[in-house]
Amino acid sequence: MQAQQAQLTNQTQLALQAQVATQAQQLADQSKQINDLRDMLNDLCTNGCAGFNPNGNIQPQAQNVALYQSVPNPASGSVSIGYLISMPYTSASINIVTVDDKPISSYVISSQGSGSISFDASKVAAGTYKYYLIIDGKIIATKSMAITKD
Repeated sequence: MQAQQAQLTNQTQLALQAQVATQAQQLADQSKQINDLRDMLNDLCTNGCAGFNPNGNIQPQAQNVALYQSVPNPASGSVSIGYLISMPYTSASINIVTVDDKPISSYVISSQGSGSISFDASKVAAGTYKYYLIIDGKIIATKSMAITKD
């Protein structure tokens, strides 16, 4: 009986030790995840926080990024599209597409600040078009413009 009791106590101690080892590993994994997240957040803020949410979309603050309505709108000739980007970025562009997202034109934005691109609306059919401000591969803002023919 004492031998059985000793064996049961030994098995219980081994099970508890295994549980403690598993929990210690889980704690170490969670600690690493927290440190990785802290590093990612520091990198994000160091490189210019425009704000972000859990689904990964940039949500620009009004003072950091703006895409303005095309002028004139509606248009039949030259169209000006203004923008403001006052945050660091790797790549930025304004892409003009049809309403069903077929590409028409793309304009690279090479420096921070305010600026505008000029689009020749006379080279496309009359209709409604969309244009996107894309920063670091993410669509930041969308507007639409109407093209008419004289």
